[in-house]
Amino acid sequence: KVTQVAEIPVVGVASDDFGLARLRLLVGWDSAPERIFGEFTPPGLQTRETEAAFTIALENLHFEPGDIISYRFEAADANDVTGPGVATSDVRFIEVVPFDAYYIWGGEGEGSGISIASVRRLIELEKNVVRKTVSEVVLLPQSGRPVSDEAYDKVRENQKYVRAETDSTLSRIDDLLAQDGIGGAEKIQEALTDASRHMGRAEKFLAAHKAEPALGSEREALTALNKAIQAILFEI
Repeated sequence: KVTQVAEIPVVGVASDDFGLARLRLLVGWDSAPERIFGEFTPPGLQTRETEAAFTIALENLHFEPGDIISYRFEAADANDVTGPGVATSDVRFIEVVPFDAYYIWGGEGEGSGISIASVRRLIELEKNVVRKTVSEVVLLPQSGRPVSDEAYDKVRENQKYVRAETDSTLSRIDDLLAQDGIGGAEKIQEALTDASRHMGRAEKFLAAHKAEPALGSEREALTALNKAIQAILFEI
């Protein structure tokens, strides 16, 4: 979790028996394609292990609190006969937030309202959907392997579950609004509704075997969930 002007140092490490041709840092947010934020070329094609440091500088990218950024490393080997082979790291996330606390809207104690912790749980679930989409359906074609219908269905079911959990939270807000003396949840509702809508779009893209658009919608859902946290802070 970082502020809007943070500079985040990241280090990528790669090794390969053929030797390494390059190591890239790929960064993505919202529905835009991933961008190459840095690339390191080892000094010689016989380099079998390498380490490269990069910096993700947010100040000039105009992020706002609530935005979520994903990043990963991609390494290509020096196999010029049947390759090059490409491998990727796990996807990691950066949250742009002006806070780090536990708050509740619509109640006076844990379990009585909508908490930041409950929305953070949804964020973690959606992050796992993003990771699965990248590892199981986006990257396989790049390695020359086909993506099975089962792989798409598995990720889609995971996304369906997170959307159901999000809709359940929305229903809880409706119940709280029906109580006397509790109000002011429009922004929370709007953010969670947006998140559910983006998740639904991701499910449709996955059903149609459209991996990249699905990934974009999943990132949009992450951002909407984080904006729900800001809305809770605003209302309490």
